Amino acid sequence: MVAGVSATLYQHSRRHLISAFILIGLVFTALSITAIPTLYGQLIQGKNHEVARRSSVESELYGLKIVNILLPFPNHRFGPFKHLRNKYQGSLSVEGSVEYIGLISSLGLIGIISSLLFLVKSPMYSKFLLLTITGILYATLGGFSVFFAILISPQIRCPNRISPYLACFALFWVAWHLQKIKNIIPKKWVFYISLLLLLIIGLNDQIAPYMVFRPSKDAIDSDQKFIQAIELQIPNGSVIQLPYLSFPEVPPVYDMTDYSHLRGYLFSNHLNWSYGAFRGRDAAKKIEAISREPLSLLKIREMGYAGIYIDRYGYANHQPTIETQLQNELKQKPLESINKRFCFYKL
Repeated sequence: MVAGVSATLYQHSRRHLISAFILIGLVFTALSITAIPTLYGQLIQGKNHEVARRSSVESELYGLKIVNILLPFPNHRFGPFKHLRNKYQGSLSVEGSVEYIGLISSLGLIGIISSLLFLVKSPMYSKFLLLTITGILYATLGGFSVFFAILISPQIRCPNRISPYLACFALFWVAWHLQKIKNIIPKKWVFYISLLLLLIIGLNDQIAPYMVFRPSKDAIDSDQKFIQAIELQIPNGSVIQLPYLSFPEVPPVYDMTDYSHLRGYLFSNHLNWSYGAFRGRDAAKKIEAISREPLSLLKIREMGYAGIYIDRYGYANHQPTIETQLQNELKQKPLESINKRFCFYKL
């Protein structure tokens, strides 16, 4: 819209504005199509007022901070850059460490803004500047995104995620200048070698350092073997997962993070899992009710569950007191994962 209005005013032609509206219409149509399942579900079951409730405060919480897009991420491979980021401890942005747009993009962004400071008169500079300043004014802390959330809808949040677009504008600015440099360098091979060096610098700056994934691999192997063992015990069965975890978007329960129960879906083919029923719906309320301690194994069986899956990280000291009840009533020892985090009781 900004580009369309600007081009219309600059070139005195409504064609650009019409093109902008057409593009906006295409985007809106695509978003509307993706929303059809949600709208259909609301039509059948009614609107769920307990899920995805947003507040205008979130536009401030997830607002863009210039310092976060310019400072390298904390674990940068280049020592001085890493030290520079670690010196800054004042980030209030929830996603601050992932907003970094890269060294080359940062230089481009500074170059674009400098055209305003030094009053550079150029149509191309004006275009870059218009898009960049508009993005910053919208997304920055206390920016126009807050007005949008208050006056129109708080559902569109996280304005800080505009940073890839700012990086795109900055890279276009860098590419434009590189093209100008190419035209004045007599020996093109020098330019191409410089371009290759610039690419290497950019990749080293943007790609995270090598990380050892062995602990994660061991955990994945443990989870996979555990879930497959459950599937062998109750083929095509249903499993209730404890502790009860509301879905979606909940804070951690002890050492158990949100969406942890999704492991079951990842490694099984024919099991049915209790996790994933939307908060506020009847199914979720029923599952929450039968998950309260002490457990009623009769009610759990009546709801069709053939086993109980427990994530011990969701309990204090990783020691669920509920296991004592299960072992006494079921007279069995649980199936455990290799890393002892998960256990399963067959009903």
